[in-house]
Amino acid sequence: MSVCNSHLFFDKTIVCSKESFIERNFWEKIKKYCITNISFVPFNLETLNKLGLHKFDFSKVRFITLAGGKLNSSLVVNICNFFKSKKINFYSMYGQTEASPRISYIELKTLLKKPLSCGKAIPGGTITIENKIKKKNYGEIVYKGKNIFKGYAQNRKDCYSLKNYYKLYTGDLGYKDINGDLFIVGRKKREIKAYGVRINLDILENEINKKLSNFICTNSENNLKIFYNKKNLNINKTSQTIRTLTNLRNNDIQFIYIKKFPRLKNNKINYKLLKNF
Repeated sequence: MSVCNSHLFFDKTIVCSKESFIERNFWEKIKKYCITNISFVPFNLETLNKLGLHKFDFSKVRFITLAGGKLNSSLVVNICNFFKSKKINFYSMYGQTEASPRISYIELKTLLKKPLSCGKAIPGGTITIENKIKKKNYGEIVYKGKNIFKGYAQNRKDCYSLKNYYKLYTGDLGYKDINGDLFIVGRKKREIKAYGVRINLDILENEINKKLSNFICTNSENNLKIFYNKKNLNINKTSQTIRTLTNLRNNDIQFIYIKKFPRLKNNKINYKLLKNF
């Protein structure tokens, strides 16, 4: 929606293609129609980076936008440095459908210094951190702006009773640094309490993957489930790392080998399916 509306607002042309972004015909159209900007999701850039960004013709492109998820910090830096060398600006954006759908953005020069940041609120919007968690520097991200939706419609009748929402409680947890740039640490609904220990599974997952790699965290009642896709895993060493991060006992942690992590259509991890294992 943001892509179409922003281009239509400035009376610009949108080129649609049936080809995949890794097909030759796709990039021939980029050149043929002198495309000046492309809108990507994380999966697109992850794939292009694996194939080699230098193999694709960005000669006509002036800027690129990213939305729909996050990339890891090393990949962000690699991509930013590539686009910088090509004199292409790069904007990473954060948003939700209920915010029509943009909340914040950050551009290349700042992203190189803060690869995990979502930047600042879009013009006309403000971001605050509410309900901060004790002994933590983060809380729920709350957005205010005219682009907040009017509610959900289950049927045609609901469209005649629209509401005015002045605040959007995003359900995301985050904090702002000294310069006011936003950082997301996880989802509120991904918090669990096991034996009195409060754990955010997104934060834990990120911390584990900094020290190790290829781990997904879910929970089942009081147990912490750790899914991994690497054979010959040193369970004892991994368990020790997790116990240090969570203060849980060995019996509270369950390791499950899975050949391939299940993913949704948008390439995000399907946590709901994993929870049923």
